[in-house]
Amino acid sequence: MRQAMLNHFDKFTGVLGGVLARAGLLFVETNLTGDAIVSIIDRLERANFPASNEVVNVRIRPPNKMNYKVYDFSDEESINKLTKKIESYNKTRYEKNLESPQPSVNVLKKLDEVLLSATPDTTKHPSRVISKLKPYYEQRA
Repeated sequence: MRQAMLNHFDKFTGVLGGVLARAGLLFVETNLTGDAIVSIIDRLERANFPASNEVVNVRIRPPNKMNYKVYDFSDEESINKLTKKIESYNKTRYEKNLESPQPSVNVLKKLDEVLLSATPDTTKHPSRVISKLKPYYEQRA
């Protein structure tokens, strides 16, 4: 995918680029419209994409079968249920008047620390990286 994006992006720019992008929609199943795709291509072109070969990063998800919960965010009832669940959790966990209040955790800081500690092992010890990050991945952090 990375190589295709870098090698063929110029074919989707210019006068015929929009036509080619819209024609490509006939071959895929997506909720994107032709106008949305052309808009994305225009924004990438204005940002001088691809400025170099390093502008596209490939990330591979570890092979792990997970059943993710699927929420319908277009349904008002689903949103209300999720909101109540979050508020209930926060109220019981972080209520000020508890005898032993739970400590506040800065999740972003914790995840950044774990990623920084795993970074040096990426080239020589990839199994260590996996073992460090696996609990966070399994918790969908």
